Amino acid sequence: MNIFVSVVVPTFNRSGNLKNALNSFIKQKSNNFEFEILVVDNGSTDDTRQVIERFTQNNNVAIRYFLETRQGLHYARNTGIKNARGDIIVFGDDDIIAQEGWLQALVKPFLRDPKVGITGGKVLPLWKTKPPDWIYDYGSDKVHGVFAIIDLGNTPLILKTGYVFGCNFAIRRSLAFDIGGSPPDTFPPSKIEFSGSGECEMIEDIRKMDYKVVYEPDALVLHHADISRATPEYFIYRYKRLAVENVYSHCRRYGFLEGFGRSFYASARQLTYLVYGLYAYRKKRRPGLFFRIVLTQNLFQLRQLFFVMLNPAIRENIRRMSFIDSL
Repeated sequence: MNIFVSVVVPTFNRSGNLKNALNSFIKQKSNNFEFEILVVDNGSTDDTRQVIERFTQNNNVAIRYFLETRQGLHYARNTGIKNARGDIIVFGDDDIIAQEGWLQALVKPFLRDPKVGITGGKVLPLWKTKPPDWIYDYGSDKVHGVFAIIDLGNTPLILKTGYVFGCNFAIRRSLAFDIGGSPPDTFPPSKIEFSGSGECEMIEDIRKMDYKVVYEPDALVLHHADISRATPEYFIYRYKRLAVENVYSHCRRYGFLEGFGRSFYASARQLTYLVYGLYAYRKKRRPGLFFRIVLTQNLFQLRQLFFVMLNPAIRENIRRMSFIDSL
């Protein structure tokens, strides 16, 4: 079966990392498919455009450049989806380094099984300096959402629950259009209320259509783990965003009435148990910080419910089923 693959690379002001990512992508080899690379510039002010132009002139892989000035990861991804020529669309972040055989491993499950809808691979961190131990209060060295680490072992898995990360992710192009592209994901902090659950929502939509989600460990990337994010301030911000994502997911999947109920109940329950939490959290490396983050997340989740009630633009953002049609 001959197929074509499109690697979509959203980027914003990371021209140095982008060079390393593109170098790792163009070195990928396969005997049973060809591929292109689409770099979607989300309004960079550095030399990103010049870096891409140099790559287009000096290698044998087709690299296409697109400018997407609307800030937001999903805008960049959806611009890539709409312009991709491939049967399979791969999301590869601008701060990863793909290892040998990455693309072949990511595409292989689609060739074997027509019911595979999404694949994702192993993501290991590249630390410039050792992170503080307390970050593992919020995950482990195997799976950590804040730093997009995922290592589910060395055996391929069909994931009936759980997720793969969008920095190392592939989907059938036809299905990407069927589900309306990528829902909102990361926004600048000034627009945090419009954030959504991105590839997690895509995965849930694919499961509803009875397609499989596959974890493929041989699709390995190394991910630059930003040590500047290993601070209490960043974790508080990240868990505020998680609160917004939770409300988005609940309302989108269950409707506004049930979604409100689920989000309110989850926050109220967590806040009720916070006093007990002071005792339960004593085994955490920084129990005071953990308590503060749980408190902030759940108060912010209640705040987001209030914003959803008052702001019709946020409700429309949640209600919208296709984010490709708006491009």
